[in-house]
Amino acid sequence: DTVDPDTAAREIGQCRADLGDMVGHEIRSFSYPFGRYGAATPALVRAAGFDRACTSSWSPAFCDTDRFRIPRIGVTNMDGDRFAGLLHRIAGR
Repeated sequence: DTVDPDTAAREIGQCRADLGDMVGHEIRSFSYPFGRYGAATPALVRAAGFDRACTSSWSPAFCDTDRFRIPRIGVTNMDGDRFAGLLHRIAGR
């Protein structure tokens, strides 16, 4: 954690409200800045009213994945065959 929990909670909530005002609808998803978060951060994100949050961990997500620690799969510019191969490797866990 690089920011104390009170400051983090205030910033998370305010950013959610500000972005919702800008786009005209409620914001339900959160992405941790640079994918980094502290031990207390997922609970702060949940308390701010988000339904889910993404990290930058390279991993597939499964049914039992914590919805406040959802990993990502990085996909570069690739053709369909390479993309299909990537999906097959991921599905194999």
